Amino acid sequence: MIRTLKFALRYHPDNSRAIGYHATQQNAAYNHAVDVLNREPELPKRSGRNHPDALNKRITAWRQANPEKADAPYYIHQQGAEEAWEANQRMRNAREERLERVSQAIADGQEPKHRDVRPHRRTLTHRSRKRRPLSLTITDRRLFKVRDDHQSLISRQCGFTVRLRGNHTLKWLDIRSIRLVPVKKYRPRTPLNRRHYCLHVQVAVPEPVPLEELDVSCPEDVLGADRGRKNHLALSSGQRAHHPGAKKQGERRRKHQRHLAGKPRNSKRRQHAVAKHRERGRRYAQHRNQEMRRQIREILLEAQPKMVAVESLKCISMMASARGTAAEPGKNVKAKRKLNQSLAEAAIGHVGKLLREEAAKLGIPTVSVPPQGTSQTCPRCGDRHPSNRESQAVFRCRNCGLYAHADWTAAVIIRNRAYVRHCEWQSGYTPDVLTAPTGWREQPSGSGPAQPSLGLELSVFKPKGTATIRSSGRVRGPRPDRRIQSGGPRRQN
Repeated sequence: MIRTLKFALRYHPDNSRAIGYHATQQNAAYNHAVDVLNREPELPKRSGRNHPDALNKRITAWRQANPEKADAPYYIHQQGAEEAWEANQRMRNAREERLERVSQAIADGQEPKHRDVRPHRRTLTHRSRKRRPLSLTITDRRLFKVRDDHQSLISRQCGFTVRLRGNHTLKWLDIRSIRLVPVKKYRPRTPLNRRHYCLHVQVAVPEPVPLEELDVSCPEDVLGADRGRKNHLALSSGQRAHHPGAKKQGERRRKHQRHLAGKPRNSKRRQHAVAKHRERGRRYAQHRNQEMRRQIREILLEAQPKMVAVESLKCISMMASARGTAAEPGKNVKAKRKLNQSLAEAAIGHVGKLLREEAAKLGIPTVSVPPQGTSQTCPRCGDRHPSNRESQAVFRCRNCGLYAHADWTAAVIIRNRAYVRHCEWQSGYTPDVLTAPTGWREQPSGSGPAQPSLGLELSVFKPKGTATIRSSGRVRGPRPDRRIQSGGPRRQN
């Protein structure tokens, strides 16, 4: 499977001049090939025993006749001619499909559609030269090399070196072709040494293994991921991913509101301030996505899971307003508004999208499980009760006394639910509660038997102002305050 990745490049005037010159040469060869194909649309791409005259021979003759204009490596011109030939093939196939639709409509006694019978006067020249960017394409992997730092790409034939901007690396990529595309906000009339380019890389990624062929032998083969406001992504392996600047987003929004307070509506100053704020928000979102992708990629490469499990959250419903109606006003509206703002800053839905995309690049399938009770279930004994979740970060089981971080326990329960569902669907059996506790009263799939009940009390007396927890006849005294750290379970009572 081939995917296209985009990377920002560091600006260097010499590299920009070299890239722009070779892109201009490739575009000149493209235009010459377009003129040839307009006269002879059935011309083959390469010469052979059955085709002594082909497009590549025409390009060679054009280079020999114009040595002062065609002063670039042969591969640059050949690639431009091949792109023109492929564009001509697409246009011919579209024309044949249109004529076939017209003939089929006439045979059925129907009137052909207007888009099929309208005059198509545009030739390949008009289609190709209209708004075509001066991009440079290299499809032969032998013509470029990745440096040892895995952040630079060397062109062996064109004589330039491009370097990625940021913390991106090309170490784990199976590169098939590259394309240097100019940034849109810089006009084409900009001098070659001042143009900015971005790198489009076509990489080969493994196909995701079908779920029916996936060999999951234990819960550790599945990586559970829990998304939240404080910890944006907590994984069952004990690792975390956190995008920067989330806590400062509300401060930036309030600062922007104060900045707009002294500017009248529909004024130029207010419009400029709004545009500046939006541009800063766009840059922040871009930096956040890049940082999250980098962290997620490193975690997946280190853990090497066979499957990734996430919660099937309805993020839009989670951020619904609590204002209510005039007849029945809502309760705790201000607190719910603050919660919605924190959820928007955490970008829970977008974090899940980035996780799925990075897992797909590595050929790892992603499954969704129900989210009910994941943060209230003990990953060791399977006890599910709201009192197990003492605070945002503290989880203490009322039955077995497991003391751990709440986000880690939720990620483990998500992992166990995905493992149990896969075992039920693939093998037809349900693992016992000691192997993979899930907190389900009944298996939602219905294909396997329900997990055995632990016989725990659902209502537990917990007096206010004390730390005494009574459950199943066991009484424990006041617990000391302990600092909750990241990762898995830190201490068990």
